[in-house]
Amino acid sequence: MSAKLLLLRDRHQRQLPGIDIRGKSLVSTFNTPTNFPTGTNPNAVVAADFNKDGKPDIAASNTASNNISILLDSSNTNFNIGFSPTTLELGDFNADGNLDIVSGGTDGAAILLGNATGGFATPTNFNAGVNIAAFAVGDFNGDSKLDLAAANSQSNSISILLGTGTGSFGNPTNFNAGINPQSVVAGDFNADGKLDLATANQGSNNVSILLGTGTGILWSSY
Repeated sequence: MSAKLLLLRDRHQRQLPGIDIRGKSLVSTFNTPTNFPTGTNPNAVVAADFNKDGKPDIAASNTASNNISILLDSSNTNFNIGFSPTTLELGDFNADGNLDIVSGGTDGAAILLGNATGGFATPTNFNAGVNIAAFAVGDFNGDSKLDLAAANSQSNSISILLGTGTGSFGNPTNFNAGINPQSVVAGDFNADGKLDLATANQGSNNVSILLGTGTGILWSSY
């Protein structure tokens, strides 16, 4: 008799792992992990196909060695950025069809412009905020160029950096958030066709919504 999957739900109507009728668990398992070297104290990771071979690659930020590790299928390269990174985000910030990496941390921010082979240009540092805990990427002023929003945990603010489309950014414009924001996400929360931001505020135990005007200016909602 062939196994039949039973879809079980708990009292909150949440689906439970599948069990076949003979009692054998159908929960997925993973093989023994394979470890790859990075810099020292990696704390953030992103995955994308940096060299366009159809296989996902990895970038990791390393807080103690102040660098970014790029792990392709056959190589590992570290890029020094001159500060302790705490966050990574991806985007094509110079509109050349290749993914770039932005990283922020306690003492700055940097961008690494990618090429089609999985390599990156020498990191360029820029002013983004104070103690950057997270980035969000989006077009906040409607010019079809990627911009950045930085959550600044020390100054309790969000910085908007408008992209030039060449891999650089304008000076940050700061907006108040809650206390010690640790995460930021972009979305159209009021359905007006313009990107807004939400921050998770560790110090005030709340979430702040900042409504976008479509010009790079934000209004605090709550």
